[in-house]
Amino acid sequence: RAQTVAMQLRSSESASGGGWTGLVYRSGETAIARSYTLDNTVDRIGTGDAFAAGLLFRLLSGGTLQEAVEMATAAGCLKHLVNGDFLLASLAEVEELAGGGHGGRVKR
Repeated sequence: RAQTVAMQLRSSESASGGGWTGLVYRSGETAIARSYTLDNTVDRIGTGDAFAAGLLFRLLSGGTLQEAVEMATAAGCLKHLVNGDFLLASLAEVEELAGGGHGGRVKR
């Protein structure tokens, strides 16, 4: 059986905007990321892959469950602003957003 379950949660308010957050459950512990508002979505393809990559990166580098869901959600948010299938952002950009540096509004 699965020991860790993660999901991204999206609310759509328009074709190019809405809300975005994520949550992770592992062994009785739940972590929920801060919510973001996306006003200028360019491409949603690959957002789940970016979310998964952020989650795995932070968990495998020794981060807490909360740090992992924040990293995953930030990576997925940034991918909304990039054309194509891949997130083309630096680790520093993802970490800045994950650290709360934008007050919930995603800009790039």
